[in-house]
Amino acid sequence: MWQHAVGRRPDGGAHGCWCWLADVMRNTHEGGNRFGSGANVYNAMNSFKMFKPKFYLEDVNEKWIEAYKKFMIDGGRSVSTAGIYLRVLRAIITQCMDDKVIVLDKNPFEGVSVGWTVKSSKDIIYPHEMKKIWNYKPVGVIETRAKDFFFLCYLCNGINFRDISLLRNKNLKTDRFVFVRSKTSSTTANEREITVYLSDEVIRIIDKYRTKSTKPDAFLFDMFNCKDLKHHNATFIRYKRQANKTLTSISTKLGINRVYLGIARHSFATKLKLDGTPTIHISEYMGHTSEKTTANYLKQLPSEQHKQMNKSLLSFK
Repeated sequence: MWQHAVGRRPDGGAHGCWCWLADVMRNTHEGGNRFGSGANVYNAMNSFKMFKPKFYLEDVNEKWIEAYKKFMIDGGRSVSTAGIYLRVLRAIITQCMDDKVIVLDKNPFEGVSVGWTVKSSKDIIYPHEMKKIWNYKPVGVIETRAKDFFFLCYLCNGINFRDISLLRNKNLKTDRFVFVRSKTSSTTANEREITVYLSDEVIRIIDKYRTKSTKPDAFLFDMFNCKDLKHHNATFIRYKRQANKTLTSISTKLGINRVYLGIARHSFATKLKLDGTPTIHISEYMGHTSEKTTANYLKQLPSEQHKQMNKSLLSFK
């Protein structure tokens, strides 16, 4: 796949990393909508350069990985961010091994955690907090839009804001819309279509921000109809940052845990869990290919509900 980007040491002994990263970044940008992935590769490349200005694929081992995570934490970055960048490197090494461009005894990432951490119970908005957000009266256009799109994410199977920005007129049917997650659209062998049925509130929000264009390929929300995908991505980032900043301000006013667009997905999954929905169904609604992935979204029960659950264990008496 990337044999042209070998980047060996002058003595031919090992394979450099930067040419591989540049090649991956170019491929993600040329691949269509995956500008977010391209940005991750670009940020990973800069991060690795700060850690080791020059290193080779053969240098990467468990000790190297742990040292990089420590470097990130010491520099004020999160383990999750380190994990995002390490996944890029893991993909490169795995592909190079598969293509037999490099020969290693084993993949250095085998059995090594790349940084996933279980989020605390604070990384969730529970129903009683959601009610406060729902009842909040937004002030001005920016607060109104931030609240609308937060609930759109929440009510549409926990859809990511990225996928909302990529919805087109042709995705919308009579009583539903159907989409494929952009995060997995080019990485999953069998792309899974996700169906979202339209509630009255979802219809209200769509109608409020919908494009006037009737072209099937026009983006559903008018603010994302830009001249090209590069400007579309820049617009997406701008609106996401503005919404997250605004939602954080609203949550401070309400005295609840921090609210942002991404937390709507976790809150959707946890609400279904609290309602007794089987994990396999939650996984299907969210477009996950594995229940293990879904489990990472399911948070612990609120303490009061946990107490009630314990009391009910002998309810058969």
